[in-house]
Amino acid sequence: MRWTARILAACVVLAAGMGQAQAPPMKIALVMGNADYNGDGRIDATAQGVAASEAAGFVPDLRNPVNDASDMRDVLARVGFRVDYVANADGATMSAALAAFGTKIAAAPDDVQVVVYYAGHAIQVDGANFLIPVGARLPSADFSNMPTNQVQTILRRVAVSTTEVSEQLKQLKAPGVNVLIFDSCRNNPWETQVRGLGRTASNTRGLAEIAAPPRTIIAFSTAPGRTAADGGGRNSPFTGVLKDWIARPGSILQMLDNVGADVQTATNGRQTPWFQSASVGQVCLASCIAEANTAASEDVIIGAARTLGGDTLFRLYLEAFPNGRHVVEARAAISAVAAEGPQRSVAQRCESLRVPVMVFFNWDSANLTAESMAVLEQFAKSTLPQLNFLRSYCGLSKIVVTGHTDTERSPQYALGLSQRQAQSVVGALTMLGFPAQDMIAVGKGSTDLRVETPQGVREPMNRRVEISLER
Repeated sequence: MRWTARILAACVVLAAGMGQAQAPPMKIALVMGNADYNGDGRIDATAQGVAASEAAGFVPDLRNPVNDASDMRDVLARVGFRVDYVANADGATMSAALAAFGTKIAAAPDDVQVVVYYAGHAIQVDGANFLIPVGARLPSADFSNMPTNQVQTILRRVAVSTTEVSEQLKQLKAPGVNVLIFDSCRNNPWETQVRGLGRTASNTRGLAEIAAPPRTIIAFSTAPGRTAADGGGRNSPFTGVLKDWIARPGSILQMLDNVGADVQTATNGRQTPWFQSASVGQVCLASCIAEANTAASEDVIIGAARTLGGDTLFRLYLEAFPNGRHVVEARAAISAVAAEGPQRSVAQRCESLRVPVMVFFNWDSANLTAESMAVLEQFAKSTLPQLNFLRSYCGLSKIVVTGHTDTERSPQYALGLSQRQAQSVVGALTMLGFPAQDMIAVGKGSTDLRVETPQGVREPMNRRVEISLER
């Protein structure tokens, strides 16, 4: 599932970085989140609180923007950004923060990576977008017959135009990039007042499209003219997904595609994130796939694609190796996925990823046979690079080794035997180079049979150990 629009899609070359090493680009970010709109020091997004704020002339409080902004600040810092952070800022503070950040951008190298993130209320009027500061009040006026340019002029006095944001940017050269992220379409609190005559809901609701300047990506939490959910948990649906994906290795454009797909899945299609991009080439905010704990060779990516399923990694393979040895397989896999109809999202596939290897045991034994050891040796040789890649790509920390037995012995005995089998495999994998500190041995006894049998039956296919990747 792709995001709905891309103005000038970039050519993403994920295999770059395999040649001569270059110094990493400077990374700077400005993160802003507004939630306490009446400035009383607390968040009251209840119906009663909303009514009280509106009666006093303020826009309603929002539950999550400061949570969203603080989480984005932390994740950007983890991937190497120097972050300026502003929370619950009035108009003067927002403008000052933008001006100070613009000074930093101007002094930075031309290949700097820049991220500007805003969460909170925003409004558009006939294509002009405004971010609403804390404490903002719309003056009393008759907007119904007022020309659009006059309405926009009034809004510039009480809100921050997105033009003020873009004016701080500068033209960059590769691998520099400007990334503007607006999680700010919760609703339009001033919609009724400013709509007036000749202004439909589509001209005042959500945010309007913004043309992306060179080497710039502009991402919105929902489609133009649509509203987005604030979210009932800690984060909005958009930022809750974005903060997970942004720390993973890989192209930013592929990351945004994945965010869009996961938000659509999480909201049952009610919210469709949107982004516009000028040509930016290969840009990775965290690290590029070639740098993700392993050299991203053809065999590593195609093997990981087979393991993960779906079409995402097959597409990444084609982008990285357009003339590679597995092109026919990758194209066939993508066509097969398209023919199958709706798919699980990448996040769902990553959530509990079963590795395609299985080790079998003799009856009533936790000792590895010569055949089983040979299977593990071949598995380590061919698959360890793929597992390291998948763990980085999916953000998975655990390698779970699970033992299973048949039903011939009692359930209590079977549980202990399956645990010993799992521990035997963990010991063998440790000797073969797998990280011991990341592996967990689990025994499930005879509770998860591969071949259904009644109690008391020996079945070789049920005496096995399986491996999965989990958080």
